[in-house]
Formats: sequence, C-alpha cells, structure tokens
Amino acid sequence: MKKKAMAGLIAIVAIVAVATFVGCLEEESVPTPTPMLTPSPTATSTPA
Repeated sequence: MKKKAMAGLIAIVAIVAVATFVGCLEEESVPTPTPMLTPSPTATSTPA
C-alpha cells in the first residue's frame, strides 16, 4: 500500500512540475510598440 501512495505522490508532483514549466516556457508575443508623441516643452514663468 505504501508503494502505491508513493507512486501516486510522485506522479502528481511530476504532473505539477510539467504544468509549471510549460506555463513558464510559453512563448510570449512581444507587443508592437505604438508611436507616442512626446509633448513639446512649454515655457513657464516663475514669479520673482
């Protein structure tokens, strides 16, 4: 009985490990950068 429990535990750990690595190694698509307009600097006067 103990061998069955140990084999089941090892199987569960192996399945979880594979699922984790598949999620981590999944190829992520790089989002295309959108052109952003930089705001032009505006002159501000400071009171003297």
